[in-house]
Amino acid sequence: MAQRGYGVGASLASMGLDQKREATQMLEASANQESQRKQQNQMLEAQDKAGKQQLGATVGAAYGSTFGPWGTLIGGVVGAVAGGLF
Repeated sequence: MAQRGYGVGASLASMGLDQKREATQMLEASANQESQRKQQNQMLEAQDKAGKQQLGATVGAAYGSTFGPWGTLIGGVVGAVAGGLF
């Protein structure tokens, strides 16, 4: 009996390799998306913290201004530090 080519086994192996390649590409795309999401979240957290510090400094300076120029300075610093804690 003579063998003819590789037959069904080769076709199945080829399909398996194609599926593996496609799955690897999908995992790579998913990992890239997760990395981008993580970077964006870190950037948003940094902006949020900076905003809180700025708000704290503004409120502290406004409150401190009732005690004169030194009160404004001290209130701004204390407000910025307190804003950075939250």
